[in-house]
Amino acid sequence: MQETHGLFTELRDIVQEAMGHTAVALEHSGRVIVHVANAYADRDGEAEATMKNFLKDDPTYGLASGDTADPKVPDVSMVGSEAT
Repeated sequence: MQETHGLFTELRDIVQEAMGHTAVALEHSGRVIVHVANAYADRDGEAEATMKNFLKDDPTYGLASGDTADPKVPDVSMVGSEAT
């Protein structure tokens, strides 16, 4: 019984670690998408108006956690870019 318990514990730990890494990667990907949308909106007034409309109508637009969206998301680092 102990041997089986140990195997399931090890499997659980592996799955939990994989899911944690996936969650972090998805969070980062979402921040990158928001960053790209903001960079595009800074250069295109119509796109900016559209993004502001989405956020005005639903401040949780695109967020699974229910947090409110921040149009200028911090902590986004693009490869080859000094700006966040």
